[in-house]
Amino acid sequence: MIRKIGEIAVMVIILSIYTTPRAENPVKPKLNFTPGTNYLCSMEMSKRVKQTIEGEEQRMEQNLLLVWDYNILSKNDAGNYEISARYARIKSSQRFGMQKVEFDSENMPDYIDPSMIGYKILAGSEITMEVTSEGKVKRLDGFQEIIDKIIDELNIPDSRQRNEIIDGLRKQFGDEAMRQSFEQMTAFYPDSPVDTGDSWHAETAMDVGFPVTVETDYTMLSRKDGIADIDVVSMVRSNLNSEGIDMGLFSLSYNIEGDQRGLIKMDEVSGLPVRSDIRLKFSGTVEVSGAPDLEEKSWPISTEGQVIITFDRQ
Repeated sequence: MIRKIGEIAVMVIILSIYTTPRAENPVKPKLNFTPGTNYLCSMEMSKRVKQTIEGEEQRMEQNLLLVWDYNILSKNDAGNYEISARYARIKSSQRFGMQKVEFDSENMPDYIDPSMIGYKILAGSEITMEVTSEGKVKRLDGFQEIIDKIIDELNIPDSRQRNEIIDGLRKQFGDEAMRQSFEQMTAFYPDSPVDTGDSWHAETAMDVGFPVTVETDYTMLSRKDGIADIDVVSMVRSNLNSEGIDMGLFSLSYNIEGDQRGLIKMDEVSGLPVRSDIRLKFSGTVEVSGAPDLEEKSWPISTEGQVIITFDRQ
């Protein structure tokens, strides 16, 4: 009898070694909203830029906080979500050398630097968008009105400079630029169900700021209490096939590469990143061309920064 028990114990040990543990139920990450629910979304960005022009080192620091009230209005026949997003708070600071410019919509200053006028108009503004369950933005409404208000606020007389400023605003706040900005927060889902240890790959082209291509590998590290931890590693390179940025009297282009690394904590029910913390590091050159009577110039540039995104259900 004792021998029999011993044989059974040995078999249990062998099975525990050679039997693969039963996997969790794979999850298909996607947006899953209930119409009528509300979320508070915040995006906090910090960036440090260093460049050396004709032997002189220049440093710039930027910090930006954007807070939105997300209201899930409905789910349409196509299965997409109609969402309104109100800019609840905007806080920005920029330091270039000894100069510092600040803005806080909760403590509106008497004088607003022209570079911050856009934030003044954005504060309290509301836009609507149609978003797929994969996190893609199909439609944006409201930014054309915001651009018109900024132009009126600047009150610039008709001139070439006015046209250049308007073109710049359309690139910064135009539908395509803002679509890409909003998609960065949610469009990280795989095409098929995944579980702990699984990875997936995504490639995107972005034109916000300057044209880049982004190749990202995501890996689901763990799942616990309805939260999935997703590792993020991205390689970022300038899109050399894109035209330079038209600055009026000259053209500006970047030749950079670098990486983005961090962690997304995703709520498995809503699919939202309850917290995303991504650090970035780029380096390369800036190239200026097309200026009359001036030869082409280039200089080194490097950037380090961090982007933190959170979603909290209200």
